[in-house]
Amino acid sequence: MALIITGIGDKGKLSDERVGFRVTSKGDLKYFVVFATRFTETGFYNRSKNAFWFAPEEIQAGDRVVLYTKAGADSFQNNDDGTKTYFKYW
Repeated sequence: MALIITGIGDKGKLSDERVGFRVTSKGDLKYFVVFATRFTETGFYNRSKNAFWFAPEEIQAGDRVVLYTKAGADSFQNNDDGTKTYFKYW
């Protein structure tokens, strides 16, 4: 199973900032983690103090996952094409 990053929305605007993913094959979200990193004057800083581990949840190819960096209640919506979009909150 794999997730592909499809975009980062409203970067730096904490009230709406989010990362979008597309699911490429059936599996479980529990195998994925997102790390908060940053750039410095000398380049990429690879020591993250913040991480978001996805809770166990079966997902299917074609589904979408949106991870918001704000607080909220996880939810999902059924899409017209038979897939689901999952909304997760850090």
